[in-house]
Amino acid sequence: MKQIKTLVFTTERDLDWLIEDEKEIVATLDDVKNVEIETFQYVTVDDLTPVTYVNSEGNTKISQAWFDDNFTSKARDGGFNAVCFHFNRKERRKWKLAATINGSYYRDTDKVWEFWVCADKNQRSTNQQKDRSIKQYPRVFIHEFGHGFIHAWHPNRRDDVHEYDYEKDDIKALFKTLEAPADKKGLDGLTIDKRYDMQNFWAGNDPRSIMLHTTGGKGVVGAVQTLLARGLSYNYLIDEVGNIYQLVHYNNSAWHAGVIKNPTVRAQVFYKTLRNEDNPNRNSVGIAYTYPNGDISVLSDSAVDSTIKLMKAIGFETGVRYTAENIFAHREVTSDKPAIVLGYREQVVEAIVGDKDEKDVKEKARLQLLLQYLQLKVQLLLLQLKLK
Repeated sequence: MKQIKTLVFTTERDLDWLIEDEKEIVATLDDVKNVEIETFQYVTVDDLTPVTYVNSEGNTKISQAWFDDNFTSKARDGGFNAVCFHFNRKERRKWKLAATINGSYYRDTDKVWEFWVCADKNQRSTNQQKDRSIKQYPRVFIHEFGHGFIHAWHPNRRDDVHEYDYEKDDIKALFKTLEAPADKKGLDGLTIDKRYDMQNFWAGNDPRSIMLHTTGGKGVVGAVQTLLARGLSYNYLIDEVGNIYQLVHYNNSAWHAGVIKNPTVRAQVFYKTLRNEDNPNRNSVGIAYTYPNGDISVLSDSAVDSTIKLMKAIGFETGVRYTAENIFAHREVTSDKPAIVLGYREQVVEAIVGDKDEKDVKEKARLQLLLQYLQLKVQLLLLQLKLK
């Protein structure tokens, strides 16, 4: 669902009529599929004189660089993706702007809709529209959003806004025909760098757990070189700013945790390593973290966020829900591996579970593990007796 967050800068002191007219705007935009319109936010501006220029047709227009500096940058910093500058006809004349002042931009570089609206309270639409029942303020808002949505999602329909507004005289009907792209799910919804794809894997994998690692090399390139030299691999690498690199798709078993040494009770129960039945490589997704200056004790927020997104994407595709119960640090399987990864695991689990519920979840998991461990010991004892 595409969320539209709009920030309106206005010279108007009475915001009540703007907020009332906003209802008609939002009701129209809500007709677009896969779009959610948030309540507009307003900022009153004073003592403002736009920087202008004269275009090739001799009309005085607002400088977009000035608009960016005063409005777009502030909107972007606030998490808004639509920004409007509203003023009245008296100010338009004072600033000597062209009568056809309303306009919009949508630039792929910053993903922000920008437009300006010249309208007075209760002003009727211009004579260009046969149906003047829509007031000027909401009509221009709707018209300019139409340009922005079509530019972003229907670029082959550039003429439709003017056709619906001036010829069909039904600008609102346009929005029933528009559709924002549906959010991509799974790995398709992530940006994943695949330049370091590896052949060090076994075909097939049951990705029912996550195994977290640190890397021996410095940075992504150093980590990849180390893996290649040692004949190893991870499924994914995550760097300090949260970039995700796929080395081996999770459907295949990367070579990251095959040597088992003094596993914890939790790992013994989950991977059944007491009977050496399961190889963790064949039942896990190996995720490793890399930093430019080697290992660190605490993951960056960006690295943790990317880990959560990656696990959710894999879970969406596989149906596996990754929780405290099936997220492991490598040290839990092989006891001489770096202890710092235990801290990484705590960060990741905390991000999933949340501080509020973590104690309850850990206690429940501890009791379940204890019960499963005792059952496993009984099975092993019975097997030994049978062999005698």
